[in-house]
Amino acid sequence: MIKDAKKQVGRAGYSLEEFAELFGKSRTWAYRRMYAGDVRVIRGLGAIIVPAAEVDRLQSLAAVAEKRTRRRRAPQ
Repeated sequence: MIKDAKKQVGRAGYSLEEFAELFGKSRTWAYRRMYAGDVRVIRGLGAIIVPAAEVDRLQSLAAVAEKRTRRRRAPQ
């Protein structure tokens, strides 16, 4: 799911474009998540930044969801 996350260690935040790329999604997806209130952002000085802690939070939610997912058996 998250591509090259280890290369990004030490970053304080990401632009919306970088955030979307981390999750393999489009820039539009990132803006929709922001406007829906699903992602906390920092706005100021003409920039929108997604804090690294927010990326970590979303990663942990995705990990929990993957653990809960069960495959259904095919009908016999």
